[in-house]
Amino acid sequence: MALFKYADNLAIISALSDGQTGVYTPASGPSNSALSVEFQSAYSAGEVFGLKIEAARPVAYAATSDLNGTEPRGGTLAISGTTYNILTPQPDSEGMTLLVLEEA
Repeated sequence: MALFKYADNLAIISALSDGQTGVYTPASGPSNSALSVEFQSAYSAGEVFGLKIEAARPVAYAATSDLNGTEPRGGTLAISGTTYNILTPQPDSEGMTLLVLEEA
């Protein structure tokens, strides 16, 4: 059973992101697109969307649809003037994708 519907996920990201916008560039091409993200820098531990997370790398949550059907792995995400390589995309079944990042 889904905890949140897609529209709820977008509202949560908007509320949690404090207006953060990332510029996503897929590995397959130069088409940049702005997307709302919830960004967590280097080390974080806590609960996001009901999932317990402990990470030593920066991560960002984004709506899967904002990735425009492209493969995020190998692409970049620029947030607040810092560019990150996308190492691992981890989509869930609820329309959200966790992007595991490293500073470029």
